[in-house]
Amino acid sequence: MVFAGTPLFDHYNPIGTVHGGWIAAMLDSALGCAVHSTLAVGSAYTTVEIKVNYLRAVTAQTGRMRAEGKVIHVGRSFATADATLTDAAGKLYAHATTTCAIFPLARRAAAAAKAREGRLNAADMTGGAISVSNLGMFGAKALTPIISPPQSAILGVGAVEQIFRPDSMGRPVLRQEMTLTLSCDHRVYDGVLAARLLQAVAEALEAPHSLLLTEG
Repeated sequence: MVFAGTPLFDHYNPIGTVHGGWIAAMLDSALGCAVHSTLAVGSAYTTVEIKVNYLRAVTAQTGRMRAEGKVIHVGRSFATADATLTDAAGKLYAHATTTCAIFPLARRAAAAAKAREGRLNAADMTGGAISVSNLGMFGAKALTPIISPPQSAILGVGAVEQIFRPDSMGRPVLRQEMTLTLSCDHRVYDGVLAARLLQAVAEALEAPHSLLLTEG
């Protein structure tokens, strides 16, 4: 699987070379799509681990670059692949390896259909790391959800309320607000990580268009 791209000055980091994130994105794209190309219909993948080795600095003068990914192994639950990043002359600038988890989409689709019909059972909710409990449709303003083992967290979502709040000038402005409550297993998350997760969710809900935008 091959991806090609040309590094620009816009991709620079503060020390004057192309940011390692651009290099990693090129390699990750080639790695992931190499794995994806081997999967049967109804299966999907997600990256579990990626390791990048940076060998040379990349600049805007490097020119068009080529990331080529090749599959090493594909099993029932996991796949591995490696990739290289080279310039037009074939000089190697970075290489990477990845491990991807493989899972069936059919199970997710079936679980979604059951959820819409109110037919989910405990077995349908196994294998996850975090759940969402929404009681907003019942008018509950806030809730304290209980984690379902072996998951590590659960997010409680309350009802949306119309509330007047003062703006920066002290004038009343009608706003929509709701309460989010995150219960987490402190053997997995500490309070700072949990607070950051909750903050990220709140920011995404306040500006959902930001999920469609990337910097640079």
